[in-house]
Amino acid sequence: PYGLSLDLQEAIRRSRLRHGVVVISLPPRNALLSEISALTDPNPAPLLADATTDINPTSDAIQNVAAVLANSKRPIIFAGRGALLADARDDIITLAEQTGALLATSLQAREYFRGHVKNIGLLGTFATEAASSLLIESDCILALGVTLNPKQTGGDRLAPNAKIVQVDRDPARLGALSPIDFGIVGDVRGVVVAVASALKALDVEHYDGW
Repeated sequence: PYGLSLDLQEAIRRSRLRHGVVVISLPPRNALLSEISALTDPNPAPLLADATTDINPTSDAIQNVAAVLANSKRPIIFAGRGALLADARDDIITLAEQTGALLATSLQAREYFRGHVKNIGLLGTFATEAASSLLIESDCILALGVTLNPKQTGGDRLAPNAKIVQVDRDPARLGALSPIDFGIVGDVRGVVVAVASALKALDVEHYDGW
C-alpha cells in the first residue's frame, strides 16, 4: 500500500509539472482493491514550483547567478523543453545579448534560436564538432529547462571548465543526472527576467570573450 501511494503521488507531481503523459502500471484488479482498502491518508504530492518562487532579482539565488554571469567571459545558454513551455525565447535572447552568451538547445528544443547570430545549435549526442569545441571553452553554462541527462552531457559533467547553473520547475531534477554548481527552482522565463534585472542593477561592463 505504501509503495502504491508513493507511486500515485509521484504521478500526480509529474502531471502537475507538465512533463507529458504519465502512465501507471497497476496490479490485477483483485490485488488493487485489497490494497486500496488498506491505504491511509497519503501526504499531498508536492506542488509545482510557483513562477515567483525565490526569483526576486534581489534574492540570494538570483544574485549568485548574476554574479557568475557577470564574471564569465564565455557563457553558453543551454535551453530545453522547459524553456519552450515557459515561452521564454525572447527573454533568453535578451539575456544572451546582455551577457555575450552563445545560444544552444537540447534535441527537444531544436531550432528554437534558428536565425540568431549567437545560435550554435544542439548540444549533446547530436552536437556538431564546432559546438562541442565551444562547450569545452565555456566558463559558464546556464541550463534552462534541460534535465542534463547522459544524451545531453555524455554521462559526465556538461562542461569541464564551466560553472553550471540549472533552472527547473521540478526541484528533484536539479543536479540529479549531472553535477551542477547552482540550482534554482522556478519557471524559466521568470528566472531569466530576474537574472537580467539583477545584472542591469550591477551595472557591470561585460567583456564578450567569444
